[in-house]
Amino acid sequence: MIIDNVIPAIKSKFPPAYKKKTIYVQQDNAKPHFSDNDADIVALGSADDWNIKFKAQPANSPDLNVLDLGFFNSIQSLQHEASPHTIDELINCVQDAFHQLEANTLDNVFTTLQACMESIMLADGEDAIKYLI
Repeated sequence: MIIDNVIPAIKSKFPPAYKKKTIYVQQDNAKPHFSDNDADIVALGSADDWNIKFKAQPANSPDLNVLDLGFFNSIQSLQHEASPHTIDELINCVQDAFHQLEANTLDNVFTTLQACMESIMLADGEDAIKYLI
């Protein structure tokens, strides 16, 4: 996924001026993720004069993944209005919910992310902050 999708997407979508700058991609410390020093990832991230580096979040860091903070929950709440009986019906319900999601809802998710970041800064980065989302 990283080698086939993420790094090529960064290289194709980032402005050329970023080619010589360091681009950090943050990942959580979940077991399925790779080491920050994975030789293949490091080689591809530095090929063609790029400087793409991966960094793992420190353990017990506050969750700042905008998808987890609200995007998935918003889709799930719409999807739960239906009663699918098969996997195909469930997939269709999730796709329908995605298309029903209003831009204003996504704006609110990003506003929540910003509020979480501000709270973390006010608490000097402490990981014990509880968010009411």
